[in-house]
Amino acid sequence: MTARALTTIGGRAAVGVIGLAASAALVGAAFTVPIADTTAADRPAHVTPVPADAQAACPGGLLSLATGGTATSLSTIGQAATTAGGSSALGSPTQLKASDVSGTGNDPIAYSVPAKKGASSAPLIAAAQSERNAGSEVNGIAAALCPEPVADSWLSAGSASLGETGLVLLTNPNAVAANVDLDVYSESGHLDAPGTQGILVQPHSQKVVSLAGIAPDASATVIHVTSHGGTVVADLQQSSVAGVTPQGVEVAGVTASPSTHLVIPGVASSAAAQTQAASDDDSSALVLRVYVPGSKSAKITVSTRAEQGSKGGVNPRTVTLDPGVVSEVPITGLGDGTYTITVDSSVPVVGSAKSTIVGSSGTDFAWYAAARTLSGAVAIPVAHGPSGVLHLMNPGRSAVSLTLGGAGGGKKVAVGAGASVGVPITKAGVITVADAHGVYASVGYRGDGLAASYTIAPPGANASPLDVYTQ
Repeated sequence: MTARALTTIGGRAAVGVIGLAASAALVGAAFTVPIADTTAADRPAHVTPVPADAQAACPGGLLSLATGGTATSLSTIGQAATTAGGSSALGSPTQLKASDVSGTGNDPIAYSVPAKKGASSAPLIAAAQSERNAGSEVNGIAAALCPEPVADSWLSAGSASLGETGLVLLTNPNAVAANVDLDVYSESGHLDAPGTQGILVQPHSQKVVSLAGIAPDASATVIHVTSHGGTVVADLQQSSVAGVTPQGVEVAGVTASPSTHLVIPGVASSAAAQTQAASDDDSSALVLRVYVPGSKSAKITVSTRAEQGSKGGVNPRTVTLDPGVVSEVPITGLGDGTYTITVDSSVPVVGSAKSTIVGSSGTDFAWYAAARTLSGAVAIPVAHGPSGVLHLMNPGRSAVSLTLGGAGGGKKVAVGAGASVGVPITKAGVITVADAHGVYASVGYRGDGLAASYTIAPPGANASPLDVYTQ
């Protein structure tokens, strides 16, 4: 797809990355295929769903939670700027209801790109949002991908300890209601909290759940989000304060599902923050958060590799983590720069990284989710923000070459085997890539005391071929 084929929109539009859906299933409805009794001779039919409209949503502007911790005390505190585009003209936006939020402001919005009649491939859609806030309650920059709604996702972020505020944002852009279950895990294990099961998210609306109400005093949380009926976009807004001084904000998106191999690209390291954290035995400027599902311990090896242009890394570190709980592994010894963190585990795990940045404008932090590989044609949104960089990691054994169309300006980028590169992006927009060659990708921002990041998602599961058994 050429750069001209992609229409871009600036301002508060909301869309997700490559939201693909099977026309064989109603929007938000579960698609099941009865499987007859089979024998070894039975062979499934390999069926590729007919492309349908691409649909996705953005969570909206930052929220403030008043004293008391109830959803009714939420109010908007800012305006998010969104960059969006699609392989054809975007449909009219759908304004979503934020019934838990008071005040006028930046409500979530849903967008779609219609599938062309007779098309063999699904339309592309891409969007991301960002917001810079320098108020008395929140100081920092938050950025988020606007992905397609799904039925199953993981959030690896958040804290409900002293000075931390976490809000789970459940956005339903569909025409049918979604019943959502939140399985919350912390350093204490599974939290059987009231109000986490059967959360009703009405059509074209957003539901906000305070982390303090479902994980009181938890210092490290991982949340498994499952939806029945309609599908949802899940995000977690986290902000921090020390005394009365804001210490950063982020809107963390979903991370990769449990796997024995995690890749977290584009992680920023701040030497100043490392030095500051070294004086406090209970903190670290860069930590890896890992949850181990199941009943078996995980033996993990954590590796860091400098992105092209950054210096060094640290030697791989192997640790054993207990099952059923959330653990955090400090990563020290890195200087200023950008790194790819990889985790190899004996059992599937969920993970992410959090990095703190300090500067003259204050302290901020960013969450870096584990990414999934990209293949074929993709569209990559770059939201507004300071010093935007597209981070690419090639896990293959051979070098790959990518041509960045659209906002990429036709730039050609070579990514060596097993290497990571950062490509500065001078303006917001949507980058097109005709073939992503299996790379991992994220978009990051870093300024004076500012940091934010989001990973780029591949086409959704609804666009993937299905194995269908017939009687």
